[in-house]
Amino acid sequence: EAFILSLESELSDASIKSSGLPDVLAFLTAKMETLIATTEQEKLSVHRSLAKVIVRSLLSSKSGSRSAAESLLTVCSKNSFVPSASFDKEIGKLLPAQQRAVRSFIPKMSKQDQELVDTFKKASERPRRPGQMMSSRQATQVVGANKKTTIQSTRGGGLPRKSNNVVETNVLPENPLQMMNNARSLKQKGQRLAMLGKGDSWPEYSEEPSSDTIQALRKSWSSFIPSSSIDVLLPQSGLRTHEDCISGCDLLSKAIGYSRDNNDSSFLELLDFIFKWATCAVSLRNHTSGFRKLLSTILDLFERLDELSYVISDAEALLLLPYLVDKASVAKLQFKEEILTIFTLVTTKKVYPSQKFGSVCIKVLEKSKSNPSRSLAAELCSVAVQSTGVSAIGRKGLVILSNALNEETVAEAKKVYIDLFEIVVEKLKGDTDKLFSAINPTDKVKALIMERCAKQPVATHGSPKRSPPRNIAPPVSHYSPTNDQEAPALSSSAVVTGNLRARLQKSKEAKMPEESHRLPPLIDTSSAASSPSCHTPRTTSTDTEYNGIMTDINWMTSIEGCKSTDIVRGTDAIQLLRSLISNNENSPIDHIKRDAFREKIESDYNTCMQTVASALEFAFEHGGKNAQLPSALINETVSALSHLIRMECCRSETSQETVEKLVKITVSALLDERIHINHDVVKATNKVAMRAVVTPSLDNSLNALISVQVSILDPMEGSVPSEKFRLKFSRVLEKLLKRIIKDRNDSSLANPFGELKELGPLLASIDWIIETIEEISRLGSVPEELLAPSKSMTKYLLLELVKCKKGKVRETVDDLGDDVKFIEPLLRECEQELGIQQPPPEAVSEDSTFRERLEALKRQRESSGK
Repeated sequence: EAFILSLESELSDASIKSSGLPDVLAFLTAKMETLIATTEQEKLSVHRSLAKVIVRSLLSSKSGSRSAAESLLTVCSKNSFVPSASFDKEIGKLLPAQQRAVRSFIPKMSKQDQELVDTFKKASERPRRPGQMMSSRQATQVVGANKKTTIQSTRGGGLPRKSNNVVETNVLPENPLQMMNNARSLKQKGQRLAMLGKGDSWPEYSEEPSSDTIQALRKSWSSFIPSSSIDVLLPQSGLRTHEDCISGCDLLSKAIGYSRDNNDSSFLELLDFIFKWATCAVSLRNHTSGFRKLLSTILDLFERLDELSYVISDAEALLLLPYLVDKASVAKLQFKEEILTIFTLVTTKKVYPSQKFGSVCIKVLEKSKSNPSRSLAAELCSVAVQSTGVSAIGRKGLVILSNALNEETVAEAKKVYIDLFEIVVEKLKGDTDKLFSAINPTDKVKALIMERCAKQPVATHGSPKRSPPRNIAPPVSHYSPTNDQEAPALSSSAVVTGNLRARLQKSKEAKMPEESHRLPPLIDTSSAASSPSCHTPRTTSTDTEYNGIMTDINWMTSIEGCKSTDIVRGTDAIQLLRSLISNNENSPIDHIKRDAFREKIESDYNTCMQTVASALEFAFEHGGKNAQLPSALINETVSALSHLIRMECCRSETSQETVEKLVKITVSALLDERIHINHDVVKATNKVAMRAVVTPSLDNSLNALISVQVSILDPMEGSVPSEKFRLKFSRVLEKLLKRIIKDRNDSSLANPFGELKELGPLLASIDWIIETIEEISRLGSVPEELLAPSKSMTKYLLLELVKCKKGKVRETVDDLGDDVKFIEPLLRECEQELGIQQPPPEAVSEDSTFRERLEALKRQRESSGK
């Protein structure tokens, strides 16, 4: 108990980041286990102090500390040494974001929940079918904020309370969705679907399910299936994140497996309940592995519906599909691909035909309050119209689209709507009069449509002549669903880049000349000259082609056991990307198409850069350190990165995170001995590393180099490279920083740091690396030789800052106050070396406030200046 009290008093914000905390927590866990074995005491007298230690440790930025704290939490929770009320009290003192972080650990430790999950896992063990693996690597972030919804029971949060209604965990049947005997006398599915929106508590789209909805679903479903299955699908503790749905996904997978093994279709009678549960689960707060599991289960469900030749009704489709569109519009790239895979399966396998799927997208376009959702819905409508004609959205859909275009204020969404209208006009053979008579648009909408369609010759009445089709590059992938060959594997890459893009150009492929698999088609320059464009139109084909390229690259870098065909497909995608953004005048790609593609990349620049960079990282990691390097992939990737960095938007758009990733990957590649076989590749990679730090903004480049240097000095547990590699890496970072400053000196000798926007964050970063160096030196965990490049780099940067900014550096450090505690000695050394007068010691009392001390220093400077 004395040890716990002492640990509590020493556990400050700095100490929870200490590398020694995991050992202390492991020691305490061992002592607690010994205490449990020798005493029957229910709880400690210092349980509140122990709860505080655990909660604070769970907030550590070190994964080792969090893991040790979780082990200690498990021991204390299972043996009631720390009651849940103590945890709740300590968590209540935290900030909301910190509370959410800790709650991701604490609810897991409920004894009731743990027993339920463990029992169900035993009951549901069956081999997974091949082909269900989804992409696991995270690409870069799609722009937009996820809507975070919490669906839980009316009882408050925290540790789930014990209930008198203990779940009977050993009664899960072989078919968890087996209907009970009395279910036959209840309302059938058709009757339930007819009651949607008429007192059944299910919200109409675009309202999301609430806690009342989940309670009503639980009550309705409990009349049909065993209570043990209900408790797994809709636990009493509530559904908060996608992680809470994993057990429910396992149950549905078990039911689908039973249906396959026994040729049973009884679960179809409960399909409306399953879709409602899936919608509630999709709307929860994001959790990576939980969401991946959920999407895999939904895909498996639709595959089973296809096997049963079942076509879902319009009412069933509206229960789930619009919410999946909403989620896809704001999801990360890998999850967006998986949802698009589901849509492709649903429409191509006729589970819900494209002609009907268009009406679902129109519903989203009409009702959704999210800009990304409406844009994605319009793109999906374009796919449906291109595939089945204008009837896919109908006259009602065209009227809704017209109203949306008239009211839309977001430029990107407007472009997508006009793209859709352009496809509709093409399907109507250029007859805009027929379109306008059907929808009666406003003058504004009519002008926008005519402005786009006037760029192409419009067919006159009675004339079979049509405007020439827009040129679309063929898919990069070697597999196309339009061929009779079977897909090599069920993958988001094959489905999205094949089905989606092939269907977009299906009606135009007959008019396109045969082209190479690796290059887009030649453009007829004569037609372009006769009708020049005053701007670069962004079309659905541009967006789709770009998404397909990103999909192929992500698939190559994320799939486990990547095959040579996947590497070829990824290499082809990168080659196509490079050819689309290069400024080569001899390129067969039309400049209008190139400009449209570059515009698309600029709107998603960081995602594109990080995705291509991940391909270079994959090239050196694939097959292990002794494997032969894929030279074609490396050449194309380095070339593509070089072209991306040369784009004009690089300086303004490149984030610090992107610079960090580029530096880590390119420097690691340069330090790999295998690369030196090809001197041209070494030279090109070295240029990319240099440009990656010189071209972006000065703020992001300098802060990124410091951040990478700190990660080399103090690497995360489990990923510590050799000291020799770290020393070489650290020296390269020092050279890169000196190269940045040299480049700025060459361009502006009088004010090399003139473009530095914020001095404070940079000084805070310098303070951070000094703190790290001092901490490592104190611990003696690495040789001094490893610290030398970091020390030299830090002093060189601060010296150049003081030389350029002079007194501004001192003023900023004083303004930051206690936020920078370690920079002062080095700053004084730099000022002394440059002959700058240093501030006199503080002449105020120790108990004066920071602002009073700051004012005193300013008065002293003013008097010394006079």
